[in-house]
Amino acid sequence: MKYEIGDLVSKPVTGICKIDNILYLNPQDEKNNKLYYLMKPVEDEKEKIYVPLVAEIENLFLIPKVIELVAKKQNIENVDDLLEQTKAKTIEFLQEHLEEQSLLFAKKRCQNTINNICNQPTSTIEEYKASLDGVVDIVNPQEEYNKVREELQKIIDDKDYLAALKVINNKGLLPSTNLPNVFGWKKQYYIEYVIRLLESKDSASEELCDIFREYVPVEI
Repeated sequence: MKYEIGDLVSKPVTGICKIDNILYLNPQDEKNNKLYYLMKPVEDEKEKIYVPLVAEIENLFLIPKVIELVAKKQNIENVDDLLEQTKAKTIEFLQEHLEEQSLLFAKKRCQNTINNICNQPTSTIEEYKASLDGVVDIVNPQEEYNKVREELQKIIDDKDYLAALKVINNKGLLPSTNLPNVFGWKKQYYIEYVIRLLESKDSASEELCDIFREYVPVEI
């Protein structure tokens, strides 16, 4: 699901947050078209939370350290085998949805380019019309699609699991890994279980908070 600036969302650790901005964190992110939500907790607007815009938030529940912690709490053995199976199925999922994901990101990049052109400062309608004349020449959907497909294919070829989690934008990923079934759960119960651990205020909660902070930058 995509949010807009001003929307309110619920976060497990910080409660209700408001989408304050959608931005790049650094020039490299802009080059890679990697946007983030800037969220501010309603109860403490001095705190800033950056959440990746591209990948599904559910992908955070597939972080290896999260899986290891849940497996430990559920007394699951052969965790290494479970991780390897999850990683393999994730890469397989990206391969199966390569065209869909490539088109998704190509569209987004083209939209960003068009938005940047449309938002250029102009003082007259003539200047604004002139700035739009070059849109067709500047925006090249096929070129963007080929570029994205090449980038995603490299992730597949390298079997780069963490990179795959950052780019896959499809809620079907988590159930496709069969991870919840290993614990005897449905997808939603697995997610709710992790959230309950976050809210437990014990060592597991602290460990999960540290894990998520590692993957979701927080600025105080």
